[in-house]
Amino acid sequence: MLSNKGGFKLFDIMGFRVSADWSWLFIAVLLSWSLASGYFPAVLGSGDGGFFLGLGIVSAMLLFFSVVLHEVGHSYVARQNGIRILGIRLFIFGGVAQMDREPRSPMVELKVALAGPAVSAALALGFFLISEILATGAFAAVTLFVARANLAMVLFNMIPGFPMDGGRVLRAYLWQRRKSYYDATKTATTAGRYVAYGFMGLGALMMLSGAFGNGLWLVFIGMFLNHAARSNQQYAEYRRWYDPVDGWHSKEMEPIDGRMSVQYFEEVVLPNSALTEFAVVRNGRAIGVVAADSVQRVPWFMRGLVRVADIAQPRRATSADFSRDPFNVSSRIQYKIYDRFGRLVDVKG
Repeated sequence: MLSNKGGFKLFDIMGFRVSADWSWLFIAVLLSWSLASGYFPAVLGSGDGGFFLGLGIVSAMLLFFSVVLHEVGHSYVARQNGIRILGIRLFIFGGVAQMDREPRSPMVELKVALAGPAVSAALALGFFLISEILATGAFAAVTLFVARANLAMVLFNMIPGFPMDGGRVLRAYLWQRRKSYYDATKTATTAGRYVAYGFMGLGALMMLSGAFGNGLWLVFIGMFLNHAARSNQQYAEYRRWYDPVDGWHSKEMEPIDGRMSVQYFEEVVLPNSALTEFAVVRNGRAIGVVAADSVQRVPWFMRGLVRVADIAQPRRATSADFSRDPFNVSSRIQYKIYDRFGRLVDVKG
């Protein structure tokens, strides 16, 4: 998930807040200029540079709105399955639907993963039909470009490597087959890292062969995919740490292993969670609660040495013994406990 910091709001659609990272402006300008200076002169022949620039801007905006609709597809299906959407974020490499948690079952994972490519496929077909109706002219060239871009988006996203949609489909299949979220995630993220290495290798060869700009872009995409896959693999490892308490977690609070370092908690756990408090577990027992802002109390040079168990705060509910309330949620608040396969196993409150 991307932080809400460092960006700006664009608009709301279907109840989802759409924002953009500042890097999005760079790619919007670059794409508009590239289309105006290369694609449209090649397709339409000679013409006015200002007119081509206008077509480039319209094409770029249609493409970015297509990316938003792709993420709306993910977000709508996720919301229908009980996952809260924090927003949709555009950035230099595309877009992301910011979910407050991962799906709790393989089937939900599969439906959420396929929703985005399904929207992009429908958009590709729609714009292609419009371009066929228009047959020739400037707007036919615009719609044909957007159709091809949406088709490319489908093909790219369905590559079976995490964090792409195809990687999520792969994880859903392996999760259902192996009955293990962790093993499925490990395989899907490993596949994603191999895909990333492939992009970086191809980009390097293109740079050596003279296509420096396109090659460099592929290298950057590969680096981003590799970082995202590694981050998700680490997050899956973190989630596996609380298997001693049967993988239970609450909607308000997730358990974390007290043995992890504060640095790991700050760099891996917090960026991948919308929660602000976590139940600290040691030897299968909850020993207290750690808040996200607790990290700031530990000097930065000590965060790799201090464990989260060392900064956990024991908080007892007034009407419940903490030992009987492992997630330390007040008895006045009802919350649900699920196992790691998404089955409801208990309701507290």
